[in-house]
Amino acid sequence: MKLKLHRLGVLAASLALFCAGQANAGQNTFVVLDSLGGDYSSAEAINNAGQVTGSSSAVDNPFPHAVLWSGGQTHDLGTLSGGTNSVGVAINSAGHVVGSSDTSSNGELYATVWKDGTATRLAGGA
Repeated sequence: MKLKLHRLGVLAASLALFCAGQANAGQNTFVVLDSLGGDYSSAEAINNAGQVTGSSSAVDNPFPHAVLWSGGQTHDLGTLSGGTNSVGVAINSAGHVVGSSDTSSNGELYATVWKDGTATRLAGGA
């Protein structure tokens, strides 16, 4: 009997959480984010303005690049000079993206910030 009451309690709690989630579902909007034309795309972070960052591949480049999705547009943020791939992992309220980028085909990644379309390697690290 005790096990049956426990199961009913778990079921009731699960139902309450599900219903609460359904009640709030109308407050959010699902948006499909375009890729850069390739077959890979990944969103990593969103700010309060609805700007999203992550990475995406292009048709002519299999290596992903950091991307900013803003105002219905997809922006390729590129890489550090000489780099082939990058990823955006966070975005602040000013729209500045931080993530990582390589500088050559050796694959070594460096902390990077993108401000106003320009990639800059951050100081520090090993």
